[in-house]
Amino acid sequence: MNEQVKVGKHPKALYVLFFTEMWERFAYYLMVGILLSLLLIDTTTGGKGFSQEHMGADIVGSIYRIGLPDTFHRRIISRSLSRLY
Repeated sequence: MNEQVKVGKHPKALYVLFFTEMWERFAYYLMVGILLSLLLIDTTTGGKGFSQEHMGADIVGSIYRIGLPDTFHRRIISRSLSRLY
């Protein structure tokens, strides 16, 4: 009970968590940038040659939409199946 509370100090694990989250975010946006570069580069130089109109929003939106079936399965189907047992 006589322990003094350190004011203004964060737990050591919080720094690890912060840098892990920042690294994950950095890697995600790096991969999106590489994917966009690959899709927008002309076909003569090895890219796919898609048009630049709305390509960024389409790619980022499709990345988020890929996870929707899994989310549907986890939240609805798995819960209803677990009630049967």
